[in-house]
Amino acid sequence: MESIVAGVSVEGKSFSWPLMERRLREWMRAFLNATLRECQREYLRARSHERSGLRRDWRNGYRTRDLSTVYGRITLRVPRNRRTRYWQGVFDNFSRRTARLEERILDAFALGLSTRGLSRWLEESGVPLSAQGVSNVVGQLDAQMRAWHARGLGWGRWEYVVVDGMWVRLGRRRRVVLMAIGIREGLEAELIDYRVAGGETLRRWKSFLGSLRLRGMEEVKLFVSDGAGAIESALEWVYPEAARQLCVFHKLQGIASNLEDFANRKAILKGASRIYDARTAEEARRRAGRWGRRWRRREGEAVRLFMEGFERTLTYYRFERRAWAKIRTTNVAERYIRELRKRLRPIAAYRSERSIDRMIFAAIRGIAARGYPVNSKTVFTHNA
Repeated sequence: MESIVAGVSVEGKSFSWPLMERRLREWMRAFLNATLRECQREYLRARSHERSGLRRDWRNGYRTRDLSTVYGRITLRVPRNRRTRYWQGVFDNFSRRTARLEERILDAFALGLSTRGLSRWLEESGVPLSAQGVSNVVGQLDAQMRAWHARGLGWGRWEYVVVDGMWVRLGRRRRVVLMAIGIREGLEAELIDYRVAGGETLRRWKSFLGSLRLRGMEEVKLFVSDGAGAIESALEWVYPEAARQLCVFHKLQGIASNLEDFANRKAILKGASRIYDARTAEEARRRAGRWGRRWRRREGEAVRLFMEGFERTLTYYRFERRAWAKIRTTNVAERYIRELRKRLRPIAAYRSERSIDRMIFAAIRGIAARGYPVNSKTVFTHNA
């Protein structure tokens, strides 16, 4: 039994997905060829063999053009004029791929697919493209990446900024990705920038943070970090006027790693975490005092190290209560780093810092397109 659907003859018994894909390509080829002819007619202001005083030029046959789309490769008949060229709107001059197909390629690359793997996937989809061709498409990321790293930050008003690092492998060595995530007044979190560096040294953190300030990142009220010495010193140098918050979670982790007797581990950590349930800084200090007196004899070293930098974990009490959950830990950065690692996992090691930079940019670009993370106000923009 045969019927007509949207102008295409179909037969139910002979349905198959390869047939459907072929029919889609046929329909698209017919539609695009008709569009090209109509674009030429609008430019010429005359139909074929029509006499008109408004005519701009004359038709001069056709040329063929292969165009790769998300539905496969399509061969088009592009009308030519005798003397002039016209804008046809279907594809850019010299382009062999649609913008949507290139976006698909970049998305797949962001998920960790290699250029050879992408080439095989495209060939199976009816778009023969060599690994070098895929590499050329991916190379477009470099220009976007450079523009994004150099963009001005004066338009941003980040009240709070979380700084953290993520380590990745470079051959047999390792490199760290320095990251800054800003939190706006409405508590939306946004990746401001990142930089691939040889280590978390004072010089490298000063250079990274200094570049953010030079590009316009001003008026930051609070920086949140894990308390690493290089970060703290760099912040003191570049943003001496901003308050600093030591991550509460890292502080509690320090207790667990310095316990001598694990028999009371659960009770000690539960008591320490309740300190930060206090409604005021004064109440938190009283709770910390009671907790310290209770456990000092049994776990003197763990208690001493916790109390040593305790005041730096209470900075968040100076700010609005609704922001406390976001600014007392580096969880915003940790969640983002976990999502990045999911996308970078297929690549065991990189060959150069440039390849690390490119792959991370592709990954965060993909994260942005999908609105990561779910059930959160975290967003990302890579607009220059």
